[in-house]
Amino acid sequence: RRSMTEMEKNWNWNGRTYYFDITEPGCMRRLMEALEGLRNNLAQFRREQDTDDMLSCHCGILQEFLDDVFGEGAGEDLCGKQLSAEVYSRAYLDFLDFVSRQMDGLEKMQKEAEEKYHARARRMGLETEIAG
Repeated sequence: RRSMTEMEKNWNWNGRTYYFDITEPGCMRRLMEALEGLRNNLAQFRREQDTDDMLSCHCGILQEFLDDVFGEGAGEDLCGKQLSAEVYSRAYLDFLDFVSRQMDGLEKMQKEAEEKYHARARRMGLETEIAG
């Protein structure tokens, strides 16, 4: 696993690279707002549409999500001008995996820091082991 200094902060997809770092408030805010928008759009998604409209709507929802995270035009930049539900779905899922890896790295770093803190405190006599 990567340490914090090695955490991947560039998401690469379809020959494009976008910076994203969950430890930066701006990135996290955009992600949370994009997820909220995605939730709202999915709530309005109508499965009674004909297949063509449904696929266009699906692409539009994911395109909007990518635009919300990375800026206007990012969805088209990442997935191309031709709408493809498969391409947009794969990009979306790959980005979520990327974010998940960052979250795992952050959690690992926090655990390591906590372990170092407790070990140092014990050596200094500031903390004792809690008997279980």
